Amino acid sequence: MSLPTAYSPGTGWAAWSWGCIVDQEFEIGMRVLGVPLLDRAGRLKATLTITTDAARLRVDEMRLRYLPRRYEAQASLRAVLD
Repeated sequence: MSLPTAYSPGTGWAAWSWGCIVDQEFEIGMRVLGVPLLDRAGRLKATLTITTDAARLRVDEMRLRYLPRRYEAQASLRAVLD
């Protein structure tokens, strides 16, 4: 399965190299931002996500407000994922 590298109109989600935003795909009104948690070898071990009501935050707001914190946690957790 190949993932798109930009927003996919009509599918409700977008994927980039930094992670993924799922916009009302799982449930109407639910928006999810996730980043991959990789071990030191670059293997996917888990994901770190945040979920919100779609009416509370636009996709761009969610990315700007919460993505930097996900990156910080991602970097902190890398050492313990081996």
